[in-house]
Amino acid sequence: MLDHNHSYLRPRGLEEDRPIAQIVPEVMILGILWCVSVVGNLLVCIVIYRSRRVQSTTNYFVMTCACADQIFIWVVIPMECGRIIMSEWVFGDFMCRCVRFIQSVFPSVTLYILICIAIDRYYTILYPLSFKVTREIAKRMIIICCLVSCLLSSFSFYFYHEIVILSVGNRSKSVCPTYVNPDNNATVAFNVSFVLLQYVIPVAMIGFIYSRLVKFIWRSSGSFLRFKRTTNNVPRTKVKMVKMLISMTMITMVLFLPYFSIVLWVALRLPEVMNPTIFIVCLILLLFATVAKPIMYTCFNSNFRRGCKEVFCMSNSRCYRSSTYAITTTSAFGKKNHVGIMNGNSERNSPTKAFDRSTHVDKSVWPIQGSLPTTYL
Repeated sequence: MLDHNHSYLRPRGLEEDRPIAQIVPEVMILGILWCVSVVGNLLVCIVIYRSRRVQSTTNYFVMTCACADQIFIWVVIPMECGRIIMSEWVFGDFMCRCVRFIQSVFPSVTLYILICIAIDRYYTILYPLSFKVTREIAKRMIIICCLVSCLLSSFSFYFYHEIVILSVGNRSKSVCPTYVNPDNNATVAFNVSFVLLQYVIPVAMIGFIYSRLVKFIWRSSGSFLRFKRTTNNVPRTKVKMVKMLISMTMITMVLFLPYFSIVLWVALRLPEVMNPTIFIVCLILLLFATVAKPIMYTCFNSNFRRGCKEVFCMSNSRCYRSSTYAITTTSAFGKKNHVGIMNGNSERNSPTKAFDRSTHVDKSVWPIQGSLPTTYL
């Protein structure tokens, strides 16, 4: 049934059939970014889950961002590619609401998790002894961020729905609107609150926290024109991590900005013509944000690169899952005190038995003249 009086019929452009020369490059760009994003975020999840080297509270937040990226790229991108190719929405009303809900939740969860990362770095560097974001606290913060984001985006199920419009030649066509048109005060309030609560306020909080961190790590000189390292004992590894997180956060916020800008623009001034290319460009930028984060982890985090080698057993050392931790060669002093010596029998899977003095004394692996010393190394 055609809804001739619906506000979505007023803006022109959504019902137009786009040329093949424009559709093919857009689908190819989305396909390439989709493949890179799937591989990159999957690698992030596997490395953080399996490698002990990168299992920290900060990386738990990073893994949450990667999981949110995976949901976005597996649900939203295939549906949007189908819409671009078919020039209409063919997946039904329920999937339209679900896709728009996930498209709203994804940037919200990402920005709220970035706030948690900033808070974690803030207390780790400024107050390392008074407060620590433990793993249990990190899990609670992640759950709260997900619940708040889902609650704020739940209104998408009400405001977004499939509509039927008349295209060229009076042919009916199903459309899943990318943005809610401000046909009444409720939709205007939804769009404005969506931008404020899910972008403006999180960005302001992240900027405030990182500005405090930067002031603590770097202090301006007397001329206020040259910056130098502070006298605080901040490890270089933590400083490097802060630099990477600030860069990643800034790139994410810049790539999210066009999407939220269009939402606010549509809310405050309903345009007469809505070009679908604008929506697709914003979608490409959202997808590129999911690609940028794994690339930055790989380029700027040496522990992540070593974790990748450990997971795939590409390092020169033994695979990190191996249960062999024995010291194969040792000095005479080490042999005398039985430091790290492991027998080559079935008990080798228990490294703690290598340091059991009574076992070695009873078996008399090395005859010892005199009594054993009472001190341990």
